[in-house]
Amino acid sequence: MTALAKYKFERDFEIICPLSYGSSNIAKDIVNLGHSLFGERFIPIFDFLPATEYAKLLSSIDVAIFGHKRQQALGNILALLYLGKKVYVRSDISTWNFLNQLGITVFDTKNILSNDEGKLFEFDQTVGARNRFLVETEFSDKKCAELWREVFRAQ
Repeated sequence: MTALAKYKFERDFEIICPLSYGSSNIAKDIVNLGHSLFGERFIPIFDFLPATEYAKLLSSIDVAIFGHKRQQALGNILALLYLGKKVYVRSDISTWNFLNQLGITVFDTKNILSNDEGKLFEFDQTVGARNRFLVETEFSDKKCAELWREVFRAQ
């Protein structure tokens, strides 16, 4: 979060931070830091939301930044990519390699951490449309059936 505070945002923004899992003590520290850095623009989410409400929240996001150091949140990442959103993940986790092997464009969170990222909100919508197509294709029922056929052929 401190890395984000160094950026000069070119437009109005909110930081939505899901905290409905993990340590409540760490969540309190994150909320304190978030409010000290971003004031009312920092919006913590403490409760699990109903699926339709959560989907609505994801669709309202312009940019998603995942800073975790291991594979997690793939369902959320894929949902955001399907929605055509700009998504950052760390380049040193397996998710980065997985998405790149599929041809999906994601951006490196480490560039934000090192303050090397240009404009966070700048995003070519043709990239978003291509990501949506790839997610839709790679995770379709047809693709799933194809993968299962390969599993059974191998036996």
